[in-house]
Order: sequence, then structure tokens, then C-alpha cells
Amino acid sequence: MQGIAVLDAGGQYCHLLARRVREVGVQSHVLPIDTSAVQLAGISGIIISGGPRSVTEAGSPRIHPSILSMGVPILGICYGHQLLAATMPGGQVKPSYSREYGIATLQLDTAGLKPRTTEAATLVAVPTAVGRGLSSASEGTRPVAQGFSPAELFDGIPTESRVWVSHGDSVERLPDGFEVLGSTTDCAVAAMRHASLRIYGVQFHPEVTHSEFGQRILENFVRRVCRCTSNWKPSSAETIDAIEADIRARVGPTKNVLFFVSGGVDSSVAYKLCADALGQERVHGVYVDTGFMRKNESADVMTAYEKAGFRNVRLRDASVEFLAAVGSETNPETKRKRIGAAFLAVENDVLEHLPAGEWLLGQGTIYPDTIESGGTRESALIKTHHNRVPELLRRIEAGEIVEPLVQFYKDEVREIGRALGLPVRLIEKQPFPGPGLAVRFLCTDAAAAWSENAKLSEVASGFNLQARVLPVRGVGVQGDERTYAHTALLTGEYDERRIAELSPAITNSLRDVNRVVFWAGAKGSIEEFHVEPTTTSREGLDVLREADARVRDILAEYDTQKRIWQCPVVMLPLKRHGESTIAIRPVESHDGMTAQYSRLPWPVIERITSAVLQVPGVGALLYDVTNKPPATIEWE
Repeated sequence: MQGIAVLDAGGQYCHLLARRVREVGVQSHVLPIDTSAVQLAGISGIIISGGPRSVTEAGSPRIHPSILSMGVPILGICYGHQLLAATMPGGQVKPSYSREYGIATLQLDTAGLKPRTTEAATLVAVPTAVGRGLSSASEGTRPVAQGFSPAELFDGIPTESRVWVSHGDSVERLPDGFEVLGSTTDCAVAAMRHASLRIYGVQFHPEVTHSEFGQRILENFVRRVCRCTSNWKPSSAETIDAIEADIRARVGPTKNVLFFVSGGVDSSVAYKLCADALGQERVHGVYVDTGFMRKNESADVMTAYEKAGFRNVRLRDASVEFLAAVGSETNPETKRKRIGAAFLAVENDVLEHLPAGEWLLGQGTIYPDTIESGGTRESALIKTHHNRVPELLRRIEAGEIVEPLVQFYKDEVREIGRALGLPVRLIEKQPFPGPGLAVRFLCTDAAAAWSENAKLSEVASGFNLQARVLPVRGVGVQGDERTYAHTALLTGEYDERRIAELSPAITNSLRDVNRVVFWAGAKGSIEEFHVEPTTTSREGLDVLREADARVRDILAEYDTQKRIWQCPVVMLPLKRHGESTIAIRPVESHDGMTAQYSRLPWPVIERITSAVLQVPGVGALLYDVTNKPPATIEWE
């Protein structure tokens, strides 16, 4: 095994770590937390991921002790940092006096590092940098230590920088032979190392885009500490050949593959890989119109497939079955599972009418789907993806499902699609959830009242805005765990900077709030909103479909640089004067694992608001101004 091993302690960002290593051009492998040294033979370095557990808990994930004597560099992140301290002699981890969550300032401890020379240390100014995906950065320069060894891991990093943290425990006492490299206001040991063993630990998450120099830190570990060379690329002929060879090995010489394609990049690229590996005659596809599709979606998808040369793809209208399956269900997890079961019923019916022969099921599953579904041994459930319901998991275990892309991320899949020559229409299409508009049509079985929150009002008033807690909940992820919490509604004069600062201030201060929205074009009082019992209906879906189409048309004109990764348009069970409320959720992201909300210019927001409010049945538009984390990209 070559490259970097990422040992999975169950963190939602474990596979993001693997993704960041690949961006350096080095192969990465995600492996169980207790993988032994024998299984890691040939590896150049080890990263231990974060996780949702506490190292002080009985039964929490533990590394195999043999890896500590392999002589290869090790980097522990968050839980991994604490695990190193708790495992190695002399170290101690205890609950923190103050839980850290969100952005913190990392202060490198230059005074604790040995000088490179006998000359006195100096500070020089370096240009400020910004982590990938951040919308803006401060102007000017910041000092970086000169004359001190920044432990290679922090080579070229300013003495102060923004990092993203999420932890309730902290290293109380350093293990023997370790030294402190950095701290934050609430964490005395935010970074540590054992110089001779080349073992490092950081309490923050360098893999997320909110850590300002996070990618540089990971590059330093991979290149400078582990001495790896950059020679891996997902779209290389070698990588694609390996994927297709694996497909042939899994499917064998006689079996065929059936895909239920969605028109998105994942299933399209997976279908193309299988068709190229096995031959078109052995790969068939069915596009299922669930009734939860966007306006003109089915016709557009079938046209795109025809242009791509997918000869064996046909359309199946199953809208009646899917609407009946969802019925009056309001719980989002149950809705997803019902939709997954409906897919299985349609799949089984299609399989019964296929030409003679043995058929396997092909899926375009990518890594984030498996992580958010709690698909690794230690990971927490965020939301169940429709291709991870129990019956499909059983089929995966039985070897009845082929998933060529399960080790790749969205941007990597797009790279592979380009290398395969797929049309831009299929490669650049914004992500759209398998359950479709059903998970963008929020439901409730009971009316709900507004809740007063003095702390929220106090925080918002400091920004000259008003805020109330909406009696509407959505899915989020805070730390490495799922949340299902309320939404804060902001009203007042729109100020991009103030709202960008206020949104994380609210979610950091109120644990029962994981999402923040701004009432665009507010005319009237918050008291005009009421939560009413709402279930999925064809009529409501038609309203949502039209609103979604208008938003997409306007954003297509505005976003000519393709900065917006995705823009869910959501219908809430929130009525104003008897009409529905629509929320827009434009986000910018590199891979979907983390995201920042798109800061749309006010004229664009006004234009969207005007267009959506002209849709019959819509009474208000809300603009989602929350990053991921703490809110997932989709509301459900």
C-alpha cells in the first residue's frame, strides 16, 4: 500500500481528509481506526481523523498500538489529536472548561520552538491568505516566525491564523517528549509534536475550508513531513483503467448491469464507466420519473442521454407510486426511507421484465452519500440517502450492487466525466437529491407557535436586526453529529457583511438553532407567519416546481462563473396570509462536504424575490444564510 492512510474515527470529515490529500496529488486510503502496522506496510504516513465520541468514554475508537512504532509520520486531528495524547505515556485528556465550536484564532507558539540558528528570531510580514471557498479575506500582511523551526507542519503559516474547531475535550497534559506548537484562546494545546518520532496533533480541523491555511498545513504534512511526491490524479488513464478493471472483476464475464439513472453527474459517469468496461449491450438504464422532478426535468435528461450515446436508457413514469408511498408522512427520515422503498419496488418490477440473464444493480453512489448515512463503522447518521436503505445495504453485502464511484468525491467524478468525453450538460449539472423535490417540500402534522428567545434577540440587536426562532426544524451537522434543530428568521435592512457575521454568531450561541434565514422583501410583520399542518401534494409540488424554475433561470444569468455549487429551493410548512413560504439555499462548495452560502448581490435577491412572489400560492421568500456546517445543504 502506498500513499497516506486515513484512519477513520467516525468523523464526518474523515473522507474530506482523504480528499484533501488527493488534491496534493498523493493517493489516500480510508481505513478502520484499528488497522494494524502489518496492514499498513508500505504506507508513507498516517492521519487519524476526528470523530463524534470522547476519548474518555469506554468503548470509544482506539488505534492499534503497533502503528506508533512503525517509524512513519502520524498526524492526529481533533479526536485523533486527543487520542494520541491519551494513548501515549504521560498524556491526559479531560473535558474542556469551555467547548469550542466555530472559528478560532490559532497562535503558533514560536517561543517554544528551537531556533534554526543561534541568531535571534525575527518576525517578517507575509501576505494574508484565504482558505479555499472563503468569500473574502482580510487585506494586508501578517507576521510569520523566522529563525524558529515551525516544525515543518506549520512552515509558511503566519503566527496567527483562523482555524475551525469543534470539541468538548482538550489535552490536559502533554505526553512524554511532546511540545506545544500552538494554542487558541480556549485551548492551551491546539497543536503539539514529538520531534524525533515525527508525530503531530492538532485540535482544529485543517481539512475544512474555514481553516484559513488548512490545506497548506496538510500539504506540509504530506510533502515535507512524509516526503511524498505528487503523482496521483483521479482522471488519469491509469486511474480510469483501474476502475474499469475493478468493474469487470466484480461483474464477471456473464452478468449484466442495470442502472437507475437520474440525469446527474454521478449516475451518468458510473453508467458510462460500466458501458465502457463491459460493452453497451451488457449495461441498461432506466430513468424513473418519481413525480418529484423539477420543471421539464425528464424531457431534458432523456435528450441529454440521447446526445451522450446512451442507447439502452428508457423512461419509466412512476409518479403515482411515489406520491402514494410518501402519502401523508411528515417525518423527513421516514419520507426518505419510504422513497427508498418505492425505488426498490420499481427496481424489482423492472428487473422482472428484463431480458434473460443475471443482472446486478449499478449505482452512482459517491463517498459523501455513505458518510452522511453513517456508512462507516464509527460515523454518525446525518441523513439517510435513498441508496443506503437497509435492503440495498443487504444487496451490497451480498455483492449484488456495483458502485464504481464509491471512493470518489463530486469534483473528482466531474473530472472523470470530462476524461470520458461526456457532454457538459451532464457533467456540470448542479447536484439534485435522489428523492427529488420530496425532500425540499417540508411537512408537519401539527400547527406550531412562535417561540421567544431573549438570547437570540440580544445577539441580533447587536447587528441592528430583529430575529425570532421559526417553529420549523431542519437537518444539520455540528461537530461530527447530526442535529435536527430550529431555524432563526432575520428581518431588517439587508447588509451582506452584518448578516455574514451574525449567522455564525447565532448558531454558535444557540445550540437549538442550526440554520439562519433572512426574509427578503419583507413587508409586514413576522406575526403574519403561521405553521400549518402540511403534507406532500401534487398541487404543492407544482408550486414548488415553478418557483424552482424561476430561481434557476435567474441564477443561470447571474452565475456565469459557475461559483454556485447548488441552490435548493425549498417549500416550508409556513404560511403567510394563507400562502406558502419558499426558501432559497444557494451555496458554494468544492466537494459538498463543507459549504458556504453564496452572498448574492441585493439586486439579484430582489429579482428572485419578485419572480417567486408572482407564482400563485407563494406569499414570502426566505434567503438561507447558513454555512455547512452547521446546516446541511439540503433542509431534510
